[in-house]
Amino acid sequence: MTIDFNKLKTNAYQPCEIIEVVTKYYNVTKEDIISTSRLKDIVKVRKYACYMLVRFCKKNTLLELAKYLGYYSNGSHATVLFHYQDLIKKSSIYPDVKKEIQSLERECEIHFESLTNMYGFTIKDAINNPEILEYYIKNKRE
Repeated sequence: MTIDFNKLKTNAYQPCEIIEVVTKYYNVTKEDIISTSRLKDIVKVRKYACYMLVRFCKKNTLLELAKYLGYYSNGSHATVLFHYQDLIKKSSIYPDVKKEIQSLERECEIHFESLTNMYGFTIKDAINNPEILEYYIKNKRE
């Protein structure tokens, strides 16, 4: 198998990793996010998770993203879209919402920068394909 080492970094992040960043940022569990709880704090976290998933997971459909959040009904993609659009509107009105979105986006970027440091490949890619790691080690010494 030949690998293209000139591969550029993309914004094709995995939804499970976005959920992980959001849960750490808000200090909640994944079970809290995917639960049917209507507690104000949990709904807020779920809303920000929807925003981050739509923002960073470009290769997934809204319905796929909805399933990562525990939404399983036929109209669940609309809920994800609503939360995303709602935070966009609120961020233009409320500075605190805008700051929170920017802070959470930065957390995601930091998380993914730490994963993507081998010529555009992630550490997970290197684990699955030792050829990436060998190439990285060889060229790092040069």
